[in-house]
Amino acid sequence: MKANDLIEKLKEITPEHGLEAVELSIKKPAPIKKAKELKAKISGWTGTGWIARQSGVCVIESGAGDDTSLGPLVSAELVEPSQVTHQIRRVTDGWHITTITETSGATHLAETVQHIAKEGRLAVYRRYWSLPEDGACEVVAWRLTGFEKGEK
Repeated sequence: MKANDLIEKLKEITPEHGLEAVELSIKKPAPIKKAKELKAKISGWTGTGWIARQSGVCVIESGAGDDTSLGPLVSAELVEPSQVTHQIRRVTDGWHITTITETSGATHLAETVQHIAKEGRLAVYRRYWSLPEDGACEVVAWRLTGFEKGEK
């Protein structure tokens, strides 16, 4: 079977298996060199997510909940009300902020997965699979979409 045929077959069966065809946009990481610049950038975000600092992890709700007394920011994921996700990662000379957006289209396959999080919650993620010409699908990206209450 040719790669294009395989991809078309996958698109046909994906709804019954929890996968759907989507368009994925990943903006090139924006480098941030200084902590003050990073703080200014994230202070205007109103989303939900988490921030990992040197000595702990903070759950963020509607832009509130960060505890800077836990030390420098190491990584974070915040999803805006518009469902745009920002991922922050510490790199050697500062931080990179990557922005990920999902829209309708067919460049990738997507599925929703849940992971156990703090405070009895479930972190809900979208996981994205490539649709390459050679037919060898692989996970190429993921993004936080929010939290749900877990079972107690």
